[in-house]
Amino acid sequence: MGGAIGEQRFLRGVVRGGRIEMGDGVRLPEGTVVQITPIEMDQDSLLELVGEAVSTGISDLATQHDHYLYGLAKPKD
Repeated sequence: MGGAIGEQRFLRGVVRGGRIEMGDGVRLPEGTVVQITPIEMDQDSLLELVGEAVSTGISDLATQHDHYLYGLAKPKD
């Protein structure tokens, strides 16, 4: 997850339990200096996002969104 802007690379993650989770596929060398910029979404932005919703056919998308978005392992029941 993430991409490149010119020579700079950006990554996206989520904060859980006070730690930033980047997903299973993201590996940075020990000691890498990072810059964190929190993204805030206002209610209007969220409503616009809902307007973009499409049917994916994935029946467990709501409960397993971290798996599909960030590549995290699905929790065991």
